Amino acid sequence: MTSTQSDTRESLFRRILDLSEKEIGLVERYVNDLEGHEPNEETITAILEGDEPARIYFSRFVENEDTPAKR
Repeated sequence: MTSTQSDTRESLFRRILDLSEKEIGLVERYVNDLEGHEPNEETITAILEGDEPARIYFSRFVENEDTPAKR
């Protein structure tokens, strides 16, 4: 673990310790939901629709064997 990751974890732990009982419950549910999260159909559709424009945009920055990358 890097020092940045360690600092982030420590900061998160401190914030959790300051939460109210109600807020702790919300955080616990959120963290538990992270494990089994699967995107819904709307999210999947949005990801797929954004995939092609993103590929076109970022292809400008990828060097091709035939042509240098445009910057």
